[in-house]
Amino acid sequence: MSASPETHITGSQLAALLLLAALLVAVGRTSAEQTLGDYTHHRTLPNGVEVFAGESGLRLRWYRECLLRVDFLPDSLVTHDSSLVVIQPPLATAGITVEDQGYRLRIGGLDPVLYLVKEPLRLQVELPGGELLAEPEEIGFGWEEGQRRSRFVLGDDWRLYGTGERGIGPELRGWAFECRNTQVFGYDGPLETMNINVPLVLSTGGAALYFENTRPGHFDLGSTDADRMIYTVPEGELSVYVITGDGLPVQLEAYAWLSGRPPMPPRWALGYLQSKYGYRNEDEARAAVEGFRQRGWPLDALILDLYWFEHMGDLAWNHSAWPDPSGMMEDFLEQGVRTVLITEPYVTQFSQLYDVLVGSMPSYLGHDEQGDPWILPDWWSCACDAVLFDMSHPEAAAWWWERHVPLFDSPLAGLWTDLGEPERHPEGMLHHLGAADKVHNVYNLLWSAALAEGFRQARPNERLFMLSRSGYAGSQRHGVFTWSGDVSRTWGGLAVQVPIMLGAGLSGLPYHGSDLGGFWGGPTSPELYVRWFQQGALAPAMRAHGLDDQATEPWGFGETAEQICGEMLKLRNRLLPHLYSLAREAHECGLPPARPLFFADPEDQALYDENDAWLLGEDLLVAPVLWEGETQRAIRLPQGAWIDYWTGERHAGGQQADLAAPLERLPLLVREGAILPTQPAMEYAGQFPPDTLILDLYHSPDRSAGYDLYEDDGLSLDYLADQYARTELSLNWQADDDSTGSLVLQAASPVGSYTGMPDERVLRLRVNRVFQAPEEVLVNGIPALELADLDALYHAEMAWVHEPGAARLWVQHAAPASTPRQVEISGLPADTGVAGRLEQPRQLRIVGIRPNPSNGLARIQYFLRRPQHLSIELYNLLGRRVRTLKEGSQPAGEHILALHTGALASGIYLVHITGDESSCTAKLAVIR
Repeated sequence: MSASPETHITGSQLAALLLLAALLVAVGRTSAEQTLGDYTHHRTLPNGVEVFAGESGLRLRWYRECLLRVDFLPDSLVTHDSSLVVIQPPLATAGITVEDQGYRLRIGGLDPVLYLVKEPLRLQVELPGGELLAEPEEIGFGWEEGQRRSRFVLGDDWRLYGTGERGIGPELRGWAFECRNTQVFGYDGPLETMNINVPLVLSTGGAALYFENTRPGHFDLGSTDADRMIYTVPEGELSVYVITGDGLPVQLEAYAWLSGRPPMPPRWALGYLQSKYGYRNEDEARAAVEGFRQRGWPLDALILDLYWFEHMGDLAWNHSAWPDPSGMMEDFLEQGVRTVLITEPYVTQFSQLYDVLVGSMPSYLGHDEQGDPWILPDWWSCACDAVLFDMSHPEAAAWWWERHVPLFDSPLAGLWTDLGEPERHPEGMLHHLGAADKVHNVYNLLWSAALAEGFRQARPNERLFMLSRSGYAGSQRHGVFTWSGDVSRTWGGLAVQVPIMLGAGLSGLPYHGSDLGGFWGGPTSPELYVRWFQQGALAPAMRAHGLDDQATEPWGFGETAEQICGEMLKLRNRLLPHLYSLAREAHECGLPPARPLFFADPEDQALYDENDAWLLGEDLLVAPVLWEGETQRAIRLPQGAWIDYWTGERHAGGQQADLAAPLERLPLLVREGAILPTQPAMEYAGQFPPDTLILDLYHSPDRSAGYDLYEDDGLSLDYLADQYARTELSLNWQADDDSTGSLVLQAASPVGSYTGMPDERVLRLRVNRVFQAPEEVLVNGIPALELADLDALYHAEMAWVHEPGAARLWVQHAAPASTPRQVEISGLPADTGVAGRLEQPRQLRIVGIRPNPSNGLARIQYFLRRPQHLSIELYNLLGRRVRTLKEGSQPAGEHILALHTGALASGIYLVHITGDESSCTAKLAVIR
């Protein structure tokens, strides 16, 4: 039968169809692109192998087990730049074996095992789960004029993470974007490209890829073709570091080893940092610090923006606005507040250094082809000319640091490197290291390195705090804290902060935060400020910031917002032992403090889509409210059981939970079976010696818990010489029968020591969801004394108190810090899921009176759970009212009332507070 005209294909048509099919297969390939041909030969190296397809090929070298470098060689004359990111050398020898399997070579002797398919030459890497990370058969590494391109096949279920700071994600499969550091201003939603870009991709498939070329590249992560990852750089040579590891934490550890582990931050840097653009003079700065101290709120640093100098480019104080900066910083330090100054790489024409640099040191600046300084007209801070300092010039960077040295003769604690994308960077500008594109992404990395090195020389045993708006791969090794840039004061600006933070952490940048309240636009409503403050309270870095057309301090948004934010500040301060132990994890293995929910339950695929909540460590789940008017928070929980931090309510994991979230509450859950180390709230990180450790326990018969508590002096580099202490904590359930059992907490003797380590330590346990009093509490085998109330417990050496309404058990033991502790609580019900009714928290309570005894000014601190009418009166021991201290309605939250005791006779007095439904009393001793 002859073919119909509709089905007949001529030879020329068939050839055209075959050509079209080839083009469709080679997705992402341009017409002029070349690629590797068929295998011709190979040669072994002490630490790897070179494999060729004619003059082009691949060089493969191992850096350690499961970490391989692949150099793309378009021709035999290719050389690769020295790395600005990788700090480890390749192995001297790797014991490589090469087996010819006919159609491919098998490269063994060290993990990962590799295969080189011969026709055409293509790389395949064996992954832990048995899959292969492979180049597409049709086209792998390719080159076209100056461009270099790498391609890999994606497994069907692989999810991709990393690449820096992005408003999308943190899961990135299906996206395509530029990998170019880009200043963004006033954003209020997801952005694909932002200030910090890191050419690192982690995957759930068992491999991470770090692409080594400093020029801004382009990622296509399954956007053009769903099963292809493509990375393109415009020029320069390309290397790919392949990290094989089952799970993102394993991949992050190897990347941190390769590019530099983050150092331990100063402990105070994990506290609350207050900032504004800006405090315009010394009086305003002093008023801000005084505002926190008057309220008894935690504050660890004040960060000063542009107004500390007169002109951008000055590296000296403007003494007309800041007459005594050293005295001011000394005064702040006495109150536990460090000072941090902003600095920029742009030098404006009215600054002190402009004429010196332009006239005498043009090589220290970004320049044109003739070597003349590149002048940037109409610079935004002055409507004048400006120049960009060249941080890629080693001598220039050292000279730049020398201008900072006089600043560090004072108690200055850190620097804020701003505008370092660089914000304005013309394409034709040249630098010591080359063209603008070659330097652009690594500019802030080089700047951070110069400052860190200079600081080590100026203060050889002190940790530097550095806040940076930009960065790159390797920035973490200089201890930078990053933030998400100039976000708008909108709910959309808030909502995008969680995926940005998680993405930064999965790119090797563990300490990320945002401008709490928003930077620009607005105004910020009290509700938005509170919700943003709550989100930031349990982010890795906490810092309020914004333009000074409105307040950035919590008291600028009304009494309700003020009181709620004050409680959030205290919560963060109490959690410092936990935050600091997480910082040690980041230092040792690159694991960020804030982690996606699927880290707790990798088998639950639904958790991979959760991008508005996070884990702070392994067991603390933070689910902030991110949208206006919401008072409920829905969140899918990982497997296990999860306890509401505020109410004690138990939620089953593996399903969605609906959490009550009134304005004053940050939804916060703790995994059942967890140990959460905390401390008494302080006004700053180092206010008191760390001699009281509070362990929040959430026991479970189904899950044992362990915790590695890390402590050091919090300021020096002595931890690098092993001057620190680690305390192993464990929590286990021992069943007596099906219905009862004993809970055993063990705190081992601390291993190691450090300067300032306390000789004595109070260990205080807060055991949650204990609905009935235990039969017995043993501490190191000795029965502890049962007491009636917490006030008595706080002064006891070894005792316990049960609060039946709150379903909470307290145990306290005071002993030398070196004493190992074992606390056994017997006779507890095995069913921790019992639907016991928890007592509603007291509507009114006196938190404390300080100082007590008093001989001058006493501060009465009290807390209201809801707004109510109050009467605060002072009585003597005969029951006679001495005076009324306050009368009237007050908002919810914590309050402080000042009482001058100078006119009172010595003796004991009673402070009595009466509210709408309850009252409370506390003793005050007056001495003269």
